Amino acid sequence: MAVLLGSENLSVIEEVVLLSSQTYTALRTGIAEVTCIGGGGQGGCSARAQDAIVNVTGGGAGGYSRKRIAIKAGDTFTVVVGAGGNDANQSPNNSGNEEDGNDGGESTFTNDTAISTIALDSNGGIKGIANQTTTASGATYAGGAGGTASGGDVNYTGGRGGTITRS
Repeated sequence: MAVLLGSENLSVIEEVVLLSSQTYTALRTGIAEVTCIGGGGQGGCSARAQDAIVNVTGGGAGGYSRKRIAIKAGDTFTVVVGAGGNDANQSPNNSGNEEDGNDGGESTFTNDTAISTIALDSNGGIKGIANQTTTASGATYAGGAGGTASGGDVNYTGGRGGTITRS
């Protein structure tokens, strides 16, 4: 999550990147441009078993929101940084096990004492899936949906994860 602090003419004076959840206290007075991005969804994984057809899709990207607000030194904000969908134990084996990924986490940026109201909410991307079949018929498996976003001057839904189509 990035916080750009600038003066009235919007020259960037300082860029602050927040990588963990915390209470942030503004050190300067000016205009802040806050960017909030949700965590990305984890893709599915699979190992091919004999005579099985394996299908896996990618996880969706997190939502994106951005807002410009007036702040003063000493204003405080609550920051929640959503984690990417990560499962360190995700490891299929050669017997053909498969695992879906995990959803990405929600990121938020809200004011506690600021002179301007801000409530950015960027949802995490949806997990990718994993499955296998012995049927050779055609099928399409959609990747995880992108996370939504709200509260900004601009809000974008994250991109969908990779899709697979079998013929």
